[in-house]
Amino acid sequence: APQWLYHSLGQKTVMLDVASNKGCRDTVSVVVDVTEKPDLVLPFKDTLICSIDSLQLSAIGDGVFEWTPVYNIFDTKTATPTVYPKTTTTYTVKMTENRCVTSDQVRVRVVDTVTLEAGADTTICLTDTI
Repeated sequence: APQWLYHSLGQKTVMLDVASNKGCRDTVSVVVDVTEKPDLVLPFKDTLICSIDSLQLSAIGDGVFEWTPVYNIFDTKTATPTVYPKTTTTYTVKMTENRCVTSDQVRVRVVDTVTLEAGADTTICLTDTI
């Protein structure tokens, strides 16, 4: 199948000339709207969860969503699926709007434990900053 690449937006007329080995020939003309890729926003692209937790991913856009891989994930056809991977996984979201497709990725890092250190106790005066 032929493919065309346009570097400008707007309506374009595409002509297709077809011929058979029997001598038949025809030309078809089609008007095609060339638009920008749809806007897709991911509030975060890299995050960390514990192996027993789940996380709701989020994509913002006006289209039809599909998340892959289909590994420990609920609601793959929504903008906000819930994932619960047991190992670090990169999820890809594909959004289709008016036959235009765009995609992006979210990396969910998985750890068994998280250790936080807040520092030692301290005392300050009422007007001091720390």
